[in-house]
Amino acid sequence: MFAKLGVEENFIQEIVYVTKINLSALSLIKIMKVNRLDVQNVRSYSFTQVEFGDNLNILYGRNAQGKTSILEALALFSYGRSPRAHFDREVISWGQEESRLRALCSGLQGTIDLAMKVTSKGKLVMVNRVTKKSLSEFLGHFYAVYFSPDDLQIVKGGPEDRRKFINLGLSQIQPSFLQDLQLYNHLLNQRNRLLKMRQPLALDVFDEQMSQAGARLIMARRQFIARLCELSAQHDDIISEKQDQLKIDYVTCTEDGKLEEIEQSLQDSWHQTREKDLQKGFTTIGPHRDDMNILLANQRADRFGSQGQQRSIVLSLKVALVDLIREKTGEYPVLLLDDVLSELDPIRQEHLVQIVSRTQTILTTTHPDQVPSTLSVPRKVFETAHGILSVKGA
Repeated sequence: MFAKLGVEENFIQEIVYVTKINLSALSLIKIMKVNRLDVQNVRSYSFTQVEFGDNLNILYGRNAQGKTSILEALALFSYGRSPRAHFDREVISWGQEESRLRALCSGLQGTIDLAMKVTSKGKLVMVNRVTKKSLSEFLGHFYAVYFSPDDLQIVKGGPEDRRKFINLGLSQIQPSFLQDLQLYNHLLNQRNRLLKMRQPLALDVFDEQMSQAGARLIMARRQFIARLCELSAQHDDIISEKQDQLKIDYVTCTEDGKLEEIEQSLQDSWHQTREKDLQKGFTTIGPHRDDMNILLANQRADRFGSQGQQRSIVLSLKVALVDLIREKTGEYPVLLLDDVLSELDPIRQEHLVQIVSRTQTILTTTHPDQVPSTLSVPRKVFETAHGILSVKGA
């Protein structure tokens, strides 16, 4: 099965599949779960195998001992990329040529066997022993929401941080979005090369092709953000007792309209800015510059929101994403919490606890006693140290 991945027999034993679930039983499954994770040459882990509990899984240990690496490995299966690295090759252990990962998951689709090999040249992915030609074919089999202290950059950072949040969320629930994003970025790079070489004659062809992919991106983002705004505002109202008045606006270069109207608007915009683009040597407007304004009482949250309010916004956005995935897929995603409980006050912790009780959750902390006592769900506890992960209790 893993000959194409180059996985040795001592890496991962053959998975014994559970008896087929009948349709009536399958319809009762409402929670996506990861049952087992195997990793080799991932960050500080030369090899480890983890069998997760169905409810709460606590990974504890001192800093820089590999807790986050487990969450990062799981996020690779849901996002298709690392949420914490600029390049996926950064997950490969020092001195090694490749990382190998495998996850056995269960949900509405039944039992799913996912595998991935990461090298300096790219990734090879498999679903149920079948190699997939693209990430868009791989995504949509495992859903997860990753939450870390760095997510404050969604509010405080630049447009690229907010686009990353949007793109990662959309790629899970709409794999065709990733196809359009990859196509648009490829065409954008080609167009920018022409601009740098000052060759305007071929730009019309690229503008037409880019406008088609770009219009689909804008339509998908607009719908995604509109629903995310509704859901996150509901959660923020609970956390802030309706004091914040959270609102999110989508910022793009075109007006709202039908797909064909957005395509034409993009082409018109690029034609109008062509001289400017030629002077600068890059495409100055388009979906690659999109953003979302995050407002509290109609004021920008990055400038006027307190640290506590900004944390509430991020919490509301992440929990709203859990709800949105549930709406689109029919099941709750796995919740990956990277040392976030220490960042939240008791009120915000309690709101998060309510979500945790409905999902399979894998969280990291420096000590298991930091997990709120109100989180009274079955738990499985692991300790990680020096690249070794061991079960400490259940």
